[in-house]
Amino acid sequence: MNKLGRAALVVLVCGALSWSVSSFTSGARRSPPGSHVVVAEIAPIVVSPELAELDARIAAHRARAEQREDNWLEWEFTALGLMDRARLTGDYRDFQQADEAIARAFAHASTGAGPHLTRAMLNFTVHRIDRVESDLARTERYLMLSSADRAAVRSLRADVAFYSGEYELARRLYQEQLAFGRDAAALVALAQLDWKTGRLEEADALLDEAWASAGSSVSMQAWLCLVRATRSNDQRRFEDALVQVRRGLALSPDDAHLSQMAADLLSRSGRSDAALEIDRDLAARTSSPQAMDGAAEILRDDGDLLAFAELRDAARSAYEAQIALFPEAAYGHAVDHWLRLEDDTDMLIEIAEGNAAARPFGDSQVRLAMAYLRAHRDEDARDVVDRLLLTEWNTGEMHAVAALAYERTGDERRAESERSLAELSAPGIVDATSWLSEAR
Repeated sequence: MNKLGRAALVVLVCGALSWSVSSFTSGARRSPPGSHVVVAEIAPIVVSPELAELDARIAAHRARAEQREDNWLEWEFTALGLMDRARLTGDYRDFQQADEAIARAFAHASTGAGPHLTRAMLNFTVHRIDRVESDLARTERYLMLSSADRAAVRSLRADVAFYSGEYELARRLYQEQLAFGRDAAALVALAQLDWKTGRLEEADALLDEAWASAGSSVSMQAWLCLVRATRSNDQRRFEDALVQVRRGLALSPDDAHLSQMAADLLSRSGRSDAALEIDRDLAARTSSPQAMDGAAEILRDDGDLLAFAELRDAARSAYEAQIALFPEAAYGHAVDHWLRLEDDTDMLIEIAEGNAAARPFGDSQVRLAMAYLRAHRDEDARDVVDRLLLTEWNTGEMHAVAALAYERTGDERRAESERSLAELSAPGIVDATSWLSEAR
């Protein structure tokens, strides 16, 4: 793997967890009565040779590394392959093996050498963002640092600012990155910040430019489809999101994140049978607890409570295993499981607080407020949204959760204002978050 390939993985690997879509982001998965969402047909999941080819490459690098362990670059290439594999499968054991391979690379590197940038990439990907900067600073001291690796350092540093909730700094760093080159990855990074802070027209223009600049890279095009679908999903434009997911799956049939979003959107639009089939297939292929969650909720809504309980329990065990490996990374999805499917509010709060501590940006703060509301800690939820509303963060989901927090603490004037802002941004989001007040 050359330097350019390693830098490109900053986007494709680090993006995996950032762009994966929770089944429970906007509440109920089914369409409300009377809705008329046009359902795009989702191409069936087809097994591609991509994963087999990747496994062969990983095995080759590992074999060379074990034959001559002082060649630490082979351990780095092994780790990079495992990180790419994790992007495809969502399997945290791949991240664990990548972590071990990086440790072995450092063990055999000379003093001051080693895969610092690759370790920074992995730590960012598994949400250990407090560990990233030291490796970025060390990488910048390399005498022969390539332009691609310099771009990777700038990109990671900007992403750390974004997920730390430092939006002004993140915007400046993203703009500086674009000054060096308007590649698709840099354009998407700023687009995400723009749409999460209410600059929707600017975000869409950047996404259009990103698509035009993506070139012939299939993996980049598939990722951009996921980004566009996520953008549409945030505003509850489910038909548009389905079209993008269909396009992405045609490009990358094995992509677990696209498949998960496909199931979610199909369920929202009334195609629960098709959604259940994808969820079950995805769970079988990847042991994805998110897929188990999606299938479990469909079964619960259909009244099959025994099958629901079995899947819920299996998902819980999977999340607990992920938390044991990489808690910061696991919290982001586990919080939705405990919000929607569990009654253990103590565990819910522990996960939500851990998630917000690891990446204190807007989405994690919204989840924390939701957790407090679920646990009937209404004043704590209000404190979270009070602070969040002072930042640039500006999404329909945030306003809907804020409305509920103000309503539950007796401030109907502010609740009504927040409900209006929520509906302007994402029509239907207020009803879609009403489950937070349902009795357990």
